[in-house]
Amino acid sequence: MWLFCVLLAGVVPVAVSWNDIPLRFSRVLTAHGREDTAVITWGYNRENLDIVIELTVPKASWIGLGLSPEGSFNGTDIVIGGWDEKSEHFFYDAHLQGEWPPVKDNSQDYELIDLRHNETHSFLKVWRKLFTCDSNDLDIENDTIRVMAIFGDDRDLTYSDEKFFKLSMLFMSIIPDVEFNDKVLTYELRLPHFPIPADDTTYACTFLPLPPVTTKHHIIKYEEVLTPTSVGIVHHILVYACSNHSEVPSEIAPCYGEDPRYAKCQEVMFGWAVGGEEFYYPKDVGVPIGREDDPKYIRLEVHYSNFDNIDGLVDNSGIRIKYTPELRKYDSGVFMTGVFTFPVQFLPPGAHIFNSYGLCDTSIFSELFMARLVE
Repeated sequence: MWLFCVLLAGVVPVAVSWNDIPLRFSRVLTAHGREDTAVITWGYNRENLDIVIELTVPKASWIGLGLSPEGSFNGTDIVIGGWDEKSEHFFYDAHLQGEWPPVKDNSQDYELIDLRHNETHSFLKVWRKLFTCDSNDLDIENDTIRVMAIFGDDRDLTYSDEKFFKLSMLFMSIIPDVEFNDKVLTYELRLPHFPIPADDTTYACTFLPLPPVTTKHHIIKYEEVLTPTSVGIVHHILVYACSNHSEVPSEIAPCYGEDPRYAKCQEVMFGWAVGGEEFYYPKDVGVPIGREDDPKYIRLEVHYSNFDNIDGLVDNSGIRIKYTPELRKYDSGVFMTGVFTFPVQFLPPGAHIFNSYGLCDTSIFSELFMARLVE
């Protein structure tokens, strides 16, 4: 998205319109092994290109709301509010140049709406434009943003890992206006009590049954279910449909280890990764289950990125689905294409550049799709 910023002398500024923006969305920020959390709540106006954000943290003397494109401190856009020794509040727009502490921006583009605290929590509520034309402010677009909650009890803005939360998320959420009736059922596909290894990367797989229905139903929504202590460690979750002739072990094992059974079932049904949110199918579309040829079992794959090598965590993460006997007009499917390189492709030693090529005959796509429609 291109945005041209023009400053015109004599232009009357438009009044800030935060009263017209309801806070419609909310996410919880947490950290490995922590019981306390932060909560970010927000709402936006696409026509006016502005947003209101409220951050709630455990009671503190100051609060920092950081927005980062990649999750590192360097280049983070941060707004800070708090109270000085005389209990008078301070507030300013800043950024991080590599490390803490923040540097105040020349252009102050955040407006303070509310700064307060009660016996247990502190609250910072701000307004800003999605695009401020300040190189030190992060543009808020239809992209994943790493949101940081940083807070403290001293007056010198001392940084502590114990008072820091981070979450990858989308601000520009689109929540369909959907109401579920009593015929919509809930079912969960989750790893049962899996001890996360203290390794950088783990792919854990198991096989689970889909809802045991004997007539056609439609899955109309899915969302991630994360164990709180696993937030930030679970990188992605995939659900693969198995053919009804597949062998389905009941244990949990490495997806790509010595037992090849755990790498079978390659047709993706659902997927979630860091920054993803709940997924609603269009109002006339659903994923069919329950017919004779529909899958009865799935392979659940959970990828853990335990870069801090934390030991002793037990995970029950997975996918929650909503399904119904009230059928929709169309059946949904997943079309996969690409070049499969694992595990037989290797990059030549010392290569400065290496290209993979795949050929795909698109002329048969329409024939393939029509065959599915006829079925």
